[in-house]
Amino acid sequence: MGHTAAALPVLPYRFWNVIRNCGDAITAYVIKNAIRLEPTFSSADDEHVLATGSIFFMANSHSWIWGSGVLNPTKSVAKVNPRKVCAVRGHKTLAHLRQAGLKIGDVPLGDPGILVDGLLGDDLRKTRYRAAIVPHYSALKNPHYLALARQENCCLVNMLDDSLYPLEQIAQSECVISESLHGLIFAEAMQRPSVWISRNDNPMWNFKFEDWFSTTDNPQLRPIAVTATLAELLAKAERRYFTQNKQILVEAFPRHLQAEVDAKVVDFARCREESPLVVAFSHPALSKGMTAIAAEDLNAAALELRNKLALGRSELSYILLHAPEMAAPLGKESLQSMQVFMDENSKIDCLWLPYDALAVSASAGLRLSLSEGPLAEAQLPPGAVMIRPVGSIVAAPRFGLAIPPA
Repeated sequence: MGHTAAALPVLPYRFWNVIRNCGDAITAYVIKNAIRLEPTFSSADDEHVLATGSIFFMANSHSWIWGSGVLNPTKSVAKVNPRKVCAVRGHKTLAHLRQAGLKIGDVPLGDPGILVDGLLGDDLRKTRYRAAIVPHYSALKNPHYLALARQENCCLVNMLDDSLYPLEQIAQSECVISESLHGLIFAEAMQRPSVWISRNDNPMWNFKFEDWFSTTDNPQLRPIAVTATLAELLAKAERRYFTQNKQILVEAFPRHLQAEVDAKVVDFARCREESPLVVAFSHPALSKGMTAIAAEDLNAAALELRNKLALGRSELSYILLHAPEMAAPLGKESLQSMQVFMDENSKIDCLWLPYDALAVSASAGLRLSLSEGPLAEAQLPPGAVMIRPVGSIVAAPRFGLAIPPA
């Protein structure tokens, strides 16, 4: 496996990467393009930057906050070091931190997602669609969103994508209809009218949207119901006009965390292209079958292996482990479908792929389902396992399972 040299100084950062959500994954692109540093995923125990997203829940004493927002205002922020808060998403996050007793001055405001305007050339901004329909990643198959996207010259934007494709679709649309917060932020960054649509309308859910809108001069105070017609939504779409100074936001970045250029590091874009990593791995659970004891032991061994694989890589990625005596299962298209399945089922820890099912699936197509119980209680035949970039593989109450086609 070759290395892509990082031509820029490296920068330790963290983001929410349980799934490949564009609103979180965009952080790396922003840091590289707007800050001119090479982002490298960091341990929580080392000094690091937290940026795009509602990720204050990830903050600890080692976190330098640059534009992050609060997701749940009932959760404690006691681990945040107020001296390391360089910028926050909006007025509501700032007020919440101060009400919690953190002594924070007048720091810059703005979600770093507003800086994505420099990521696309003119050829990728040419209008192709009347409207971009952007569901929350958990609502991709919601019938209301699917019906809207089927309208003439509309496109469905899947935010479960760590590339720039969702941003391209938004930039190529006359207006943006979004339940995704970053769908709305990207729309304003690309100077597109937008309207906030939602299945929910309650104070907890609305907090992050109100936080973002507090940095605009034309805020949408409440979401439009997802049952609205396309004509009704188009009539409500307006520019929101970000009122904060983007340059001041950029200048607030904690550049002192940067390190020297590391020519051996595999950059984040290459890491994403190579996901999932397919690794031959000797373990009884993979070659003989899964038991409760084997599950716990595999979990510990997989975590250790993942830490080793992370060395020299800018980002962690999905990993598929298979027994050395078994051929690497399936092709790139099937591997991608496994990642999509895990993205769409964010509450599972892993995906078990029995070799007998894979042998049939190789010619008849992969069929994936959810288990009835946790991996630690399962009796499974020999197989391969796909694990997430972070987390245990035995903590969730269910796991994914490949089964032979009917």
